[in-house]
Amino acid sequence: MNWQRLASVEAVAFNLTMMAHGVRAWINQDSPGSIKIYPEAVIIYTIDIEPGQNFSKVFSLKDEVTAAIARSRIKYSYPIKDLSIRFDSNPLPTLEVDTPPGFRVLPGSLVTEPFRSIIGTSYSVLGREWFNFDLTTHHQTLIAAMSGHGKSVLLSRIASGLASSTLPSQLSMYVVDFKNDDLVFTQNMSHVKMFAYDENGAEAIIERLTNEKEERKVSGWNKRKILLIDELAELPKRFDEPVASLMKMGRSMGLNVIAATQHPTAKQIGEQVARSFTHRFVGRVESASSARWATGIEASGAELLKKPGSFLYCFGGDTTRLQVINEKKR
Repeated sequence: MNWQRLASVEAVAFNLTMMAHGVRAWINQDSPGSIKIYPEAVIIYTIDIEPGQNFSKVFSLKDEVTAAIARSRIKYSYPIKDLSIRFDSNPLPTLEVDTPPGFRVLPGSLVTEPFRSIIGTSYSVLGREWFNFDLTTHHQTLIAAMSGHGKSVLLSRIASGLASSTLPSQLSMYVVDFKNDDLVFTQNMSHVKMFAYDENGAEAIIERLTNEKEERKVSGWNKRKILLIDELAELPKRFDEPVASLMKMGRSMGLNVIAATQHPTAKQIGEQVARSFTHRFVGRVESASSARWATGIEASGAELLKKPGSFLYCFGGDTTRLQVINEKKR
């Protein structure tokens, strides 16, 4: 595929759309670094905006820009499957356009430093780099996405990566998989101390970790422990308070909670729990309202991420575009 040509076609489509609607914004193809091409995930275009022109007007033309790019791809025989776009304004105004499927980049090795897991690649106007999930900084983590968009793939990648990089003497895992499916493979890991697929098993794990929390208040700790939950919304509401307590106090006690869900609203996962997540990975969700709940950010565009494995990493009000590694397709 001629990527430079594709990028040029899309830039022209954007510029013509802005011009047609009287918006003083454009992509300058002659400006060095204004177009970043990552074939396996996304093309990122830096948008120049005339002083006095509000970026919100550019954002309001999302549907028109999507249609213009689709027509241009069809005209020049480029595929439009999974085509979606997203605007961002941090640190610069940008347009993100998903690339056609079928292109992949993987690191030579997926093993990294202790307490870390290489989970994918992050992209920005500054370049591409491998994204390390780090237990020492990503304390309480939510993973949210619709079915089929990489939620369980990401959770599995975190678990397998941590098991590869960290000794069982340094890390223990407690796994709740209500589907008894995507995390079943973890039962064979020496790191996994307890595995549950039903309410009774989940209760035993939460009770064990709650007791651990109380013990660590008195005696301190020397081994990190993780609670992994696949489909958090299935956790009975009576567990909201103890799980939220683990999350609130776990940062200083070496206790991490990493949970995945298709339903990231406070109504579905409990308000206490929802407020306690410090880091969020959000793939495609059902609506702009769900995206706001999941990311904690207005107009994040998470509902527009059509390509499976595309996520926004959200922390401190900022977002980073991420494409997750799917080891099953290696």
